[in-house]
Amino acid sequence: SLNYSVAGLRATFGRHRISDQQCHALGRTPTRPANQRMIANIVYGGEWGAKNLGNIHPDDGWTFRGFGPKQITGRRNYQRFADAIGMKLHLVPAYVRTREGGCRAAGWFWKTHGLDEKAATPGVRDDRKAINGGLNGIDVVEDRFPDLVAELLLALHDATVEQVGGTREAGDEQVGRAIVERGGRCHLQQLALAHDADAVAEHH
Repeated sequence: SLNYSVAGLRATFGRHRISDQQCHALGRTPTRPANQRMIANIVYGGEWGAKNLGNIHPDDGWTFRGFGPKQITGRRNYQRFADAIGMKLHLVPAYVRTREGGCRAAGWFWKTHGLDEKAATPGVRDDRKAINGGLNGIDVVEDRFPDLVAELLLALHDATVEQVGGTREAGDEQVGRAIVERGGRCHLQQLALAHDADAVAEHH
């Protein structure tokens, strides 16, 4: 969500991404919601958006905003994912909003950015930096990460014991579905795999 308050916009993105005047005009107030489309096109657009996200058209910031467990963001990432799965770019934003598409996008990013190596090291700081481009929110991640791991392990256990008749070995799809569902309840997008607006602010 980009439903930032005026103060939230200023604190998250800084004056190099959005002006005070724009924050006051577009941010959420007690009497109106934020203008999320305009916010996306400003903070993910312009020179910064072109350089860091490949956003080159006026509505790219909104069209290619973050979706899915990984929250892949920007025309460049969407195009690379589209090429990897053989899908036309204009179809990808709707696809990553689905469970299948969101998980495939997350898996694609993980593999193409060599995150198995990062995941094999202790702690989450190198993972967070590789995924988010910075360490914004790392204290929250480190505080909640043990709970997330516990939930995912429980999901894996549930998937292996809740089979048809309780006798069949769980397949990858069944395990994955249970993990995604339980991970979602653990606010997965706000933990180690998040790449939402506040994290993108630190990218490069």
